[in-house]
Formats: sequence, structure tokens, C-alpha cells
Amino acid sequence: IVEHHVRNNSNWNLASKITSRDRNTEGYSGFGITIGLSDDITLIGSPWHEELGGHSGSAYFYDLDLDDDGLPNSYENANGLDPFDPADAILDLDGDGLNNLEEYQYGTEIDQFDSDNDGLRDGDEVNTHGTDPLVSDTDNDGLTDGDEVNTHGTEPLDNDSDDDGLTDGDEVNTQG
Repeated sequence: IVEHHVRNNSNWNLASKITSRDRNTEGYSGFGITIGLSDDITLIGSPWHEELGGHSGSAYFYDLDLDDDGLPNSYENANGLDPFDPADAILDLDGDGLNNLEEYQYGTEIDQFDSDNDGLRDGDEVNTHGTDPLVSDTDNDGLTDGDEVNTHGTEPLDNDSDDDGLTDGDEVNTQG
């Protein structure tokens, strides 16, 4: 039996089961088979080992990458890319300075140039400022990374850019 569990908040719930023949059936060899769950995802089970008490075996899920570009087919299909064209990994669909493979690796939006809506392009956050393109206020000082870079001239990786004991956000919001 292979069980697929999903997490809902802090609880894990059984979503589905895949069952092979009953283990008491003579000649049962366990999983040791490949089950295609979809065009993009495959489950491969390892064999049943009677010599280990009949309780061993593993199941592995693989998200296929047919064009070997580093982008799983499921990601390419979900984002309008071609799972048979490796060249689409190096394209930058949203013009943010990250190619599609980098967008996948960083978890940013492939079709939005500013995934966290902080006023900085994702590529600038990663390649220039070192900020997190998924968090609008990387240093948690109350100012967005974009406001720190574009408006206030403060450091988006240091919550107290001038080391005076006040966060940059407190200085800007209370002292002007």
C-alpha cells in the first residue's frame, strides 16, 4: 500500500491509496513496479523483501523533465512552457532579470517581474541587492525593500542602517 497524505494547516490527512495485491497472496513480489500517476509524475516502488520480515520497501515520486532543462514537466505545463523544448529554461518571460529556470529555483512568479510587490524586480533582488524576492521587507524593519533602495537610501539587509538603535522603519515613520 502506498498512501498519499496532504497537509492541511498542522494536520496530515490521507488523500489516496494505491494498493498492490494482498501480501498474503502466494507469489506476491511487492511493488517493484512503475505506476504512472499522470503524464508528468511517476511513482516507482521498490520490491518487497520477505527476508527482512516483509516490512520493507519504498516508494519514490518523480516529477519528469522530458527535455532535461531543469524544469519539471508539471511546472512547464502549468506555466505555458514547452516540456519538449529545453531552450525555454533560459528565457525570461516577465523581463525581471531571472530566467525561467531561476524563477523555478527561487520560487518566484514566472509571469510577474516583482513577485513580492515591494518595488524591486526579482532579478535585482537576487543579483544586485541580495534581498529575498519572496519577502517584501527582507530585514523586517517596516520598510519594503523597494522603498529602502528607491526612496530612503537605507540598506534593505540591515534593519538599522545607521546603527543608531532605531530601525529604519521607525526613523522614517516617526521622525520623517
